[in-house]
Amino acid sequence: MIWLYTFYQSVLASPFFGYFTVDENYIADSGVFLWYGNTPRCLDWPATPSLLTFFVLFGVSVVYQIGTNIGEVNGMMGIFEQFDWQAYHYFLSRKEFLLAGRTIQLVVVGIILILFIRFIYQSRHDLLEGTTRHVLVFISITSYVIWFNAPVLRPEAISGSLFMYLLAQLVFTERITRQQAFGFAAMFAVILAERLLFVFVAPILLAGIFFALPQARWKTTFQAFLLVIGIFILLCPFLITDPLVVLKSFIGGILAKMQDKPMATLFNMEFIRIYFMNPVNYLVIFLCLPGAWVLFKRRKFFYLILLGNWLVFLFLVLRSAKIYDTHVLPAGVLTIIVIALGIGFVANSIGVYGKYLALVLTTIIIGSNLTEYVKFQQRSHTPSTVEAAYTYILSLPDQSRLLIHPDLELFVPKTKECLQREFLQNRDSLKMADKLNYLLGNKGNSKIAADQLPYVTRSFAFEDERLYEIQYQILLKYYDEPKLKKAFDIDVYLDNTELASHSVPTIPAIEDFKQGKYDYFITDIRLDDREPIQVFTNDLHAPYYCYKAEIPISTN
Repeated sequence: MIWLYTFYQSVLASPFFGYFTVDENYIADSGVFLWYGNTPRCLDWPATPSLLTFFVLFGVSVVYQIGTNIGEVNGMMGIFEQFDWQAYHYFLSRKEFLLAGRTIQLVVVGIILILFIRFIYQSRHDLLEGTTRHVLVFISITSYVIWFNAPVLRPEAISGSLFMYLLAQLVFTERITRQQAFGFAAMFAVILAERLLFVFVAPILLAGIFFALPQARWKTTFQAFLLVIGIFILLCPFLITDPLVVLKSFIGGILAKMQDKPMATLFNMEFIRIYFMNPVNYLVIFLCLPGAWVLFKRRKFFYLILLGNWLVFLFLVLRSAKIYDTHVLPAGVLTIIVIALGIGFVANSIGVYGKYLALVLTTIIIGSNLTEYVKFQQRSHTPSTVEAAYTYILSLPDQSRLLIHPDLELFVPKTKECLQREFLQNRDSLKMADKLNYLLGNKGNSKIAADQLPYVTRSFAFEDERLYEIQYQILLKYYDEPKLKKAFDIDVYLDNTELASHSVPTIPAIEDFKQGKYDYFITDIRLDDREPIQVFTNDLHAPYYCYKAEIPISTN
């Protein structure tokens, strides 16, 4: 039922395109433009299985297009032309590609959950005795950890559900064969290829394999380790072809989140405060204690390593200055197992009434998870102020000069002149130098000038620009066919423009608007010196305002 509800809300009744995250567009763009030899933009995940989905989808769409127009395709150049034409149509119908990707992801997650449920009910492990087996299944398949990521294209959807399936096999299997060990290794390699964050719980995999093998432990575990590396490199060849990009994306991303802003406390108290805003999470923490005791009292090295890895990972994450829910995913999956063991322990300790207590505790957690999930879907499907602003923009005069909020850039159709300007800005060596100095933290005399850019920096600092370049070229190539009903000459304002070549600084851009450079200013900023001509508000989202220029733009 949850899967069907998610499929309906995510695919069949998906809301305004603004609900589709930047991450989804990154994954789709990266997969489509692999055909053009572009380095993916999402290598800090790296989400390779997900982006390969779009690689295949785009390839199939090209083959279909060639097949349906076989009489109009002239030789190899005609085939190559179909690639460009289909890429242009991808920009016009991006939502259809994303919905296809979501469908595939949901099917994969559904299959993994079925395999997980089958394993739990087939396992005869003594930890699953009594009510624990049923508690684990129901908490797992209703977990917010799984369903928060499943509706949208996020690498955590497949990696999280697959890790839960792998973890269950490691925890609830006493002995494994050599073939099973290699199967676990292959599974973990896919998890890493989808979300490299799971590398921090690799000790659980290696310990689980080592202590469950009846013989040749060191040799087989080492071979499994090599298999993980081999499959991971096979799925992520960018480790070899673009090593500096990977280092910048993953290592640089981790450092940036850990050092985002100085913290006055040892841990990120803001994240902890938000976590405990849900009172059910106090119960979750309480139930983790007996669950951890169940594993600890077994005195098995694997369980001790699992608990230690769980706590160390939480320590490292909570030390980060910037934390999203997805950053604690490995710990969240581990917590599901520990909670189920905790409820089972409490229930089995009470005796005849234990199963009723287990039912109450499980119902409270499931109810909290499902309530949060339904609220999440309701928020996502509530018409946003961004959507209202976008709809209003389409009613403005054609060719209007707009200064807009960055959230609107993906939706507003651009004039040919706007695309040409952004194309040149994307190749501006001065802007490239500014970006490199920002990435490396160069200031003052240590700044690199545009004519001093080391060419190797183009291999890791400007993968976004390389992708944008081919996108601009394709959009300009087919701009006049078919002609857009309306298009606008836009600038996007940002506080920090070093990482976005075609953006303009916020404060100077607002002054330019006041001086008459733009016809309209669509923003979430409330100006003190003038009234908006339109306000977009609701009870859920931040308000947006549309201002009209008070000084006419010169026609000279």
